[in-house]
Amino acid sequence: MNIYCLADQIWEWIVSLRVYGLALGSIMATVISAYCGRRKPLIVGMAMQLAGGLLSALVRSSSIGITLSMFGRFINGFGSGVVQTMWACAGEFFGLLISMNFAFGNERYWPIALAIPTSILPLCIICIWRSPESPRHLALKNKVDEAKKALQFYQAREDFEATFLDITTEQRLQTNQTKNENVWYTPLKDQLLRFRDGLFVRPLLVAMFTQSFVHLNDWLWVSYSTQVFINFGMRSTDAQAASLLMAVPQAFVSISLLFCFDNYSRRFLLIAPTVGSVFCGFLATVAIRSRKSLLLLFVALKFLYSLPIIAAVDLCFAAIASESAYTVTPELFLQADRASGTAIVTFVQNIFGGLLSTLLLTIINQKGAEYILIPFAIANILYVIGVSKNLPETANKTFQVRTSNDKL
Repeated sequence: MNIYCLADQIWEWIVSLRVYGLALGSIMATVISAYCGRRKPLIVGMAMQLAGGLLSALVRSSSIGITLSMFGRFINGFGSGVVQTMWACAGEFFGLLISMNFAFGNERYWPIALAIPTSILPLCIICIWRSPESPRHLALKNKVDEAKKALQFYQAREDFEATFLDITTEQRLQTNQTKNENVWYTPLKDQLLRFRDGLFVRPLLVAMFTQSFVHLNDWLWVSYSTQVFINFGMRSTDAQAASLLMAVPQAFVSISLLFCFDNYSRRFLLIAPTVGSVFCGFLATVAIRSRKSLLLLFVALKFLYSLPIIAAVDLCFAAIASESAYTVTPELFLQADRASGTAIVTFVQNIFGGLLSTLLLTIINQKGAEYILIPFAIANILYVIGVSKNLPETANKTFQVRTSNDKL
């Protein structure tokens, strides 16, 4: 029993350390980019992802393989946090695909699955290396001519003038604010001074609640669905296949939502899917408990695949709610505060997610997934209430309009 508990804890840390790395990388990216620009942190972040992936593959290579793997997972997450601040549905689907038994999800090859996603990174590093620096960063460094050339590389011709005007306007504003200060700690000081302004702090608190607690069930299904299905009574290969197939509708919903996202309010796209997730949580709990009841066992055997179907529907709700939350977060802030605000919110979300990932597998195997689903359902109900009372509608509204008419 102790051996199994230790194995669960090790796997929880292998999963969660990457999330902690994401948290630290996302918060550091804002400060680092103020000093080094946007291009160099991208290259370094991708190199860290590559190194972390290779270290992760050494999990069974020596007596310190687990330690190396954990360190690799952390720096892989840190690099990912520097490069990107949002989850990618396609990335999750690819991860589930390579974890299949016919790919790398077996006794012999599973360590390779920890490194295989990094295989494309050398090409990405070459592409970024050959690309210009961020036009916005160059403009803020008073390199206007270089910024104009860089923008011609990145921006479509019809949008060039409007975008360049936006960049130069921000550059003049920043120059006026910092014209008397030109020391090394000025970017860090600028970040800290934001916390003295209620126009930054109030949206920050709302955004942290909105993004950190959106669709908690996602942490369970994405990280540990295979183990949940195995405990439910499915064979290992069937559980792997179910974990992969349940992600297909989510990917389809995420892509389809792009074509009609702006036809609905942000609040509706947060509240309605979360209500649906509450029902999914209760249905999944009933399915799991029926497997543990001799009286209902024949019903459970008849509907052996009911739990993966419920999980697939739940992940579709997650796709809608998460996309809305990730859209709302930057919209809550002033234009000048969006990068910093989004980075802080992502940091908090990943710290919270890391804590969940550190605990979930032990609870699943020792108590049962229902001991996670019920608290998550209650939390989702509280989330709906919180969003209804505190989140302003951000669709097609400027920050100034919201602060005069809404809760912020």
